[in-house]
Amino acid sequence: MLPVVSIVGRPNVGKSTLFNTFARRRISIVEPTPGVTRDRISTELEHNGKRFELIDTGGIGIVDCQDLDELIELQISAGIERACLILFLVSVHDGVTALDRDIALRLRRTGKPLLLAVNKVDNFHQEIGIHEFQELGLGDPQPVSGLQGFGRTDLLDLIAERLPEPEEPSEAEDVMHVAVVGRRNVGKSTFVNALTGSERVIVSDVPGTTRDAVDVSVEIDGQRLVLVDTAGMQKAKQVKGSIEFYSQARTESSVRRCDVAVFLLDATLPVGELERRIGGLIVENSKPCVIVANKWDLVEGKMRTGAFREYLDKTMAGLRHAPLVCASALEGRLVKAAIKTARSLFDQAGTRMPTWKVNQALKAARDIQRPRAKTFIPRIYYGTQIEVHPPTFLCFVNKPKAFDKSYRRFLCHQLQERLDFPEVPLKIIFRERRSFFEETEDGAPQTGKRRKRD
Repeated sequence: MLPVVSIVGRPNVGKSTLFNTFARRRISIVEPTPGVTRDRISTELEHNGKRFELIDTGGIGIVDCQDLDELIELQISAGIERACLILFLVSVHDGVTALDRDIALRLRRTGKPLLLAVNKVDNFHQEIGIHEFQELGLGDPQPVSGLQGFGRTDLLDLIAERLPEPEEPSEAEDVMHVAVVGRRNVGKSTFVNALTGSERVIVSDVPGTTRDAVDVSVEIDGQRLVLVDTAGMQKAKQVKGSIEFYSQARTESSVRRCDVAVFLLDATLPVGELERRIGGLIVENSKPCVIVANKWDLVEGKMRTGAFREYLDKTMAGLRHAPLVCASALEGRLVKAAIKTARSLFDQAGTRMPTWKVNQALKAARDIQRPRAKTFIPRIYYGTQIEVHPPTFLCFVNKPKAFDKSYRRFLCHQLQERLDFPEVPLKIIFRERRSFFEETEDGAPQTGKRRKRD
């Protein structure tokens, strides 16, 4: 397991901003509103040869507008408990507050190594103000600006110095990233907690509890993977305020960067416009998908799995290739089966096919149905696989524009069947390549006349 560094402090001292600055990308939602961060947001970092897990926690002492104070506090306590080093963040703008003193006392009682950082030191004049934090008795305060990046490297140097030496060099691991997506209150956080065996993310009946896309590293059957618990998708007209807007943006970003999407549906509700929108997002990004009919325990005996599959094929035709798992996250039933299916899709999407086999499949597809054009004959000369995740094929043709969407779909289905990619989406790229022989206007090659080389 990687050593854990947790960023702790009162609300609005800039914990999420500093977290994003360390990660060099926007992971946590940053907003002036206190209490935006609720769950433990984590990412893996490496600095000076030391790899560690960095955790962003909610603000200690926050009064949550949806009465989730106790659940947020449990997440903060878990972050402190897991940490081998605590980064206590304060703000130079506010000076030492009574809450800072209370938090310092609480952290000293843990007996864990502490590092005091003073945030929002954006210029030389503000740096003078860090010395008053000496009264907290936590050693020399380190100036940093999460917004400007000032002091970032120095602070990371100190963190790396205090982390234990790695036991052995870490080998590159092909870690599967799984995005858990769906509408609000479909059971995504319950699903993630059922897999981890702990209250890793906050679960509540209050819609919109999860705001950030929460990465959770977990090991299942000896294989490590990263689960991404996302905010519940909602209709565009229902998105109110910047926090909900960024939550939706993080969810869409999670789909784009994942390896496999686990698409949770509420088995008790009909498929609506929102589900079709999420399915379209998955298809648009060519992501392998496992459809999980959650809350199946509530409809069991009233509906057959086969009938539900037929219903999904009619309402979400773009995901007909996606396998279906009927599960109950609350009871923990078949949640691991969904991940096992996701692993199978991940392996499928990582398969490379030899060029001869690709061309054999293309020829068989042409024999069944040929593309048609009015003034010439569209030709596929040859193809090859150029990428995995998703499997991507490059086909050299005489006129790329002659291959319309319907023929592209046909070709994708043929390659899926003939190249053993039955459950993962494929991408086909057409590139123009003129034949070595000149062609007549109807597309037939001219005999006895070779095209001049350019």
